[in-house]
Amino acid sequence: MKKDSIIDKFIGCFKDIAFDVICKPIKKFKVSDDTLSASEKDLKKMLAKAKRELSKARKSHKHNKLSSEDLYIFENRVDDIKEDIEKLNDDEI
Repeated sequence: MKKDSIIDKFIGCFKDIAFDVICKPIKKFKVSDDTLSASEKDLKKMLAKAKRELSKARKSHKHNKLSSEDLYIFENRVDDIKEDIEKLNDDEI
């Protein structure tokens, strides 16, 4: 609102001149392909590490050294990283 009043005051100073105010749409920020590939590469590394940790957690759970709730946390982490990779790939298209 404050911007509109400033613009109106400015235009009011030049009553003899007709101003055509054109608003252009804001372009969506595009991330470079190098950044996307680096992010995907990092996420894939994280996924591989999370899968290894999940495998160890399953073995520990099998030997009753880890609770079901803790195992669920490891499984959830793997799923979250997979979803992040899918979202990144969907945004690229």
